[in-house]
Amino acid sequence: MFSDAGACSPLALMIFLLPGCHGAVVIPQDSGSTDDTSVDSAGIHDSSAQVDISAFYDPDHVLGIEIEMDSDDWDSLRAQKRNVVELLAGDCMSEPLESPYTYFPATVTVDGETVEEVGVRKKGLIGSESSSKPALKIKFDEYVPDLTLSGLERLTLNNAQQDPSYVHQCLGYQVFGAAGLPASRCNFATVRVNGQDLGLYVNVEPIKKDFLRLFFDDDEGNLYEGTLSDFREGWVDTFQRKTNESDPDRSDLDAVVAALEVDDQDLVATLEQVVDLDSFFTYWATEVLVGHWDGYAGNTNNFYIYNDPTSGLFYFIPWGIDAILEGDQPFGSNSPVSVVARSALPFRLYQYGETQTRYVAALQELLDNVWDEASLESEIMRMEDLLTPYLEASETASFSDGLEAVRSFVSNRRQFIQEELAAGPPAWEEELGDLPCLEETGLVSATFSTKWGTLESSDYTDYEANMTLVLDDWEVPLGPFAALAGASDDEYGVIAILGWYDSTTILAPYLVVPLDKLQAGASLAIDWWDVEAYLYYYSEAEGVDWTVAGYLYDGTLELDQAGTEEDDVISGTLEVKIWGALE
Repeated sequence: MFSDAGACSPLALMIFLLPGCHGAVVIPQDSGSTDDTSVDSAGIHDSSAQVDISAFYDPDHVLGIEIEMDSDDWDSLRAQKRNVVELLAGDCMSEPLESPYTYFPATVTVDGETVEEVGVRKKGLIGSESSSKPALKIKFDEYVPDLTLSGLERLTLNNAQQDPSYVHQCLGYQVFGAAGLPASRCNFATVRVNGQDLGLYVNVEPIKKDFLRLFFDDDEGNLYEGTLSDFREGWVDTFQRKTNESDPDRSDLDAVVAALEVDDQDLVATLEQVVDLDSFFTYWATEVLVGHWDGYAGNTNNFYIYNDPTSGLFYFIPWGIDAILEGDQPFGSNSPVSVVARSALPFRLYQYGETQTRYVAALQELLDNVWDEASLESEIMRMEDLLTPYLEASETASFSDGLEAVRSFVSNRRQFIQEELAAGPPAWEEELGDLPCLEETGLVSATFSTKWGTLESSDYTDYEANMTLVLDDWEVPLGPFAALAGASDDEYGVIAILGWYDSTTILAPYLVVPLDKLQAGASLAIDWWDVEAYLYYYSEAEGVDWTVAGYLYDGTLELDQAGTEEDDVISGTLEVKIWGALE
């Protein structure tokens, strides 16, 4: 009953990140090349020579990766996770978001070639987090300087947690590359850890210096990763340096902020001194074309920028595109299809006639010369044939459904955009969002009694609950109440308590609990370790589908009765603080 669409309303808390498939929060190719390293018989590279690592990204090959590591280390790695409230509480814009992940030593074998003393760690920003199938980074020289695998320094293995088709990333990076933009190479891998088969992964080329050398003459410039980052006053410190890390100077970022503040008549000339605008218009239009709602234009998230020393200009590089090629985007059901401008650079450029025209021209150029439905369908078919033999039986239905959704997106995207543009560029009416920092805004306490297996039910009459919910010192008048519970996947269960504000509006605490913790008598901390929890909001009258409106943190879930068999009684109490930013 819960989905990821919706928009803010007067009652809702500000939305920053959206829920993934089990209730976890989503906070957001193919270019042949050589790398300027070589490998001796021990795997140590010589930076004076060139080594071709393109075989590791052969689009027609599925890598076979075996990882052997201490079982306790593997359990520790899998358990590491991000805590959204701690991540975004307080002055969250004073520095880049801190990573909780650490490297662990391992022996890694790729297609039969083994390297020992390699670093392996978890990766992901909430939406891709999983303890059963974690996304992984492999760093060959974490413990042994200059150690590589046939010239390869790192592997980034994404678990496609938000993409049951597995094809979003490789297909998307191909589109960015075909548009003439720097884009990662991509293929697929199977991963086994200590003999356990984790299934299919997406192998995406990391954005490091060897990547930069493929597209730029000079790799000594400043590379930054943007995660909830923007060119606005108070946001610049969130950009994470990926090169020249010891240099505190951020004047290149500040220069973009200053350029966006000039008068319209000076906007283009000023921005062209700090950003390659032609490249940016193409990048922006490509994000929109592939539906990258969790990218820079849509969510100030999942992107890199590189300040090329040769030109002195910034260039944008796509990243984290696993949620593209989907029919709906989760921010604002009334938003245009042909433009997204929720971040500072596109927002300012779209408000000014000359640069709005350049954006629309870039989008039309992509439709005319890059977006080739027949070629994209051919790639989808190739990947489908390649991946089908590697699927788990439990994945086949969702894989098929996911591919059908991608095909529908590809075949309909041109028509949707051109129909909208036929009436002229649509107005962009949303304002820039505030700083995405959380504060304590309320409290919820509840009692509930329901049965396992009712999560998808629309008959609430047999399931009892009572709830008090306070937002910003206002006790929200709620009633009647209901409670639902059930499995969301093979790892997590959900308890949802519904309170009606009026006949069409519902506020609902939504608790995500590991199945093995759902036991009678359990006292669980709502701390994003034992239990993840959200405040959902729904309003039929306002056209707001189920959406995350706040986070629940620093509280307790007490279970009087619990079980995970059909019709088992789930009952108990909860009390927890609400975190968000009131609109």
